[in-house]
Amino acid sequence: MRKYLHKIAIVSGKGGVGKTTTTINLALALYHKGANVIVLDANITTPNLGLYLGVIKTPKTLNDVLRGTAHISETVYTHSSGINIITSDMAVDALKDINFNKIYQAINDLENHADILLIDTAATLGSETQRIIEAVDEIVLVTNTDKGALADALKTIETAKKIKTIVMGVIINRVKGKLAKDKIEKFLNVPIIGVIKHDNNISKSTEQGKIYLKTYNSKNKNKYYDIATMILGPSYRKKLKKEEKRSLFNYVLKQLGIFPKY
Repeated sequence: MRKYLHKIAIVSGKGGVGKTTTTINLALALYHKGANVIVLDANITTPNLGLYLGVIKTPKTLNDVLRGTAHISETVYTHSSGINIITSDMAVDALKDINFNKIYQAINDLENHADILLIDTAATLGSETQRIIEAVDEIVLVTNTDKGALADALKTIETAKKIKTIVMGVIINRVKGKLAKDKIEKFLNVPIIGVIKHDNNISKSTEQGKIYLKTYNSKNKNKYYDIATMILGPSYRKKLKKEEKRSLFNYVLKQLGIFPKY
């Protein structure tokens, strides 16, 4: 049976708002919730995903796929945290012979390889990011409360709506003090699905090549899990409960020497 892959792009209209770190921590939260997740670094111009995870280079990257020398399934690497990642090459000449139009087929070829595909996009609303927005089911915006960042986020939202890609919501990152949530939601005209408080340990984890959610116990921990729960939705949680019951039933049968047949 063909498995449905839920494709979500994590985007921002402006660099430096914490999009990549948000993607990584959200992926780990989804993984801990029981989802089979792949994180794809589609920022081929200035890739950071692998670097932030302490992975300098994998045997094959997205660049190889876009160059036509590898299949996307060959590029999936299992990180020590348990999440699966696909990196982009950080080498100076890595963009040579790249055809980014192949990204559509590459994403579709990941069907049956995961439940959820999180795509870390380029920071700005360039042609690469727009192609990703066209290729996914939904997008999640990451921004902060800076006026420029919010204005760029609004442009990204309007672009997604023109393309007719669903905007799931916005994550407000690096929040200090009280947040004018209603005002921001009214300005962007989409719901805020998560608020991540400012924490110096987030940038510290990035420098260490570690995942914040795994390394530090903070007040933001539940925030990432709440967003993950919202993304998975009630139907997925119901499915997980059924699988848990089935696993327990199979365990009991095996202890009795009875092996279920399928």
